Parts: sequence; C-alpha cells; structure tokens
Amino acid sequence: MAPNLIATAEHCVAQDMCQDSVWVFDYKLDNGKQTHIKSVKNTNVYSCKHVISHEYRRLSTVDWAVIELDRPVTGRAPLKLSHKTPKVSESLFVIGTPSGVPLKVATGKVRKTSIDTFTTNIDSFGGNSGSPVFNSKTGLVEGILTRGAVDYEYTWLGLGCGKAKTYSENGGGGETVTLIDHVKSSLK
Repeated sequence: MAPNLIATAEHCVAQDMCQDSVWVFDYKLDNGKQTHIKSVKNTNVYSCKHVISHEYRRLSTVDWAVIELDRPVTGRAPLKLSHKTPKVSESLFVIGTPSGVPLKVATGKVRKTSIDTFTTNIDSFGGNSGSPVFNSKTGLVEGILTRGAVDYEYTWLGLGCGKAKTYSENGGGGETVTLIDHVKSSLK
C-alpha cells in the first residue's frame, strides 16, 4: 500500500459515504491507569478523498475497499500484506476500535478457509469491520474483518444496555475475513 491509501470493508465506506468518512489514528489509552481518551490530535484525523476501488459480494461475503485519504499518513509505515491464504489453526490478531472503545487487540485462530474469505474465532465486535487481521507469526495482513456473529444480548424489547454474548472456542458462526489478495489485485 502507499502512505495515502488504506483498505477497509466496503460496507464501511460506500462511494456515496466517502465525503462523510474520517479515519482517526491513535484513538487509544496510553497506559493502564488511563480510563478515557482526553483528546486526539487534529493531525491524526484523515478524510476520505475518494474510493479508488471496491467490491461487495453478499453471497461470498467478499467486502473490501481501497480509499485514498486527503493526505499521506505520517509517523507510521504502510502495513505489509500477505501473499498466501492462511491455514486452518494459524494464529491471528486483529487491531480495531469495536463498539467505539479505544484501540483493542484481540487474538484467535483460523477456523476454515475458502477461495475468497476465511473464518476465525477472533473476539471482535461491531465496529471492528474494516480492521486489518494479522498473522501472529509473520505480522503480515491476511485480510479485512467484514462481519461476524451476534455480539450482544439485549433485555426487554432490545432497550437498555446489552450484555456481551459469549461463544465456545468454535461455537457460533465465527468472524468472516476477506482475503487481502482482493485488495492487492486491485492495486496492480
């Protein structure tokens, strides 16, 4: 990728949503004692200039987009992308801001693979869509998290706070990840 490009899930930023979309870097807690984010520097907020390429296939769950940001991202190197499909049982991790919480890292393993996607048992939530999924051993991006199992159980007609739904290690439908090869082929 390039310093002014990012990959995400297409459903997070369809072409008509680009002008309303921003990406915030360093939305995180700095130490174990901090309980909330005080502020984020304006220089860490990037706007969508336009959607370069995208694909959304509901039946195969392929869901990705490449976005050109309003300027190059500074202070960090572009992520390195995998060149293979991960194998069942390979260890993974995802980095994202699920449910609006500050930056969270969650781990898991590949449950099954297909030609376009793979399923994992990573502990992700709504808001993790578009997050990069890394191979724990190589550090390479294997794919983009696109959808998953039900995250919360709600009481009394869905009003009020939800309780996080739990699954056994291989229970539920798992989390779906679009292989990064789709993004790479669009950049050529």
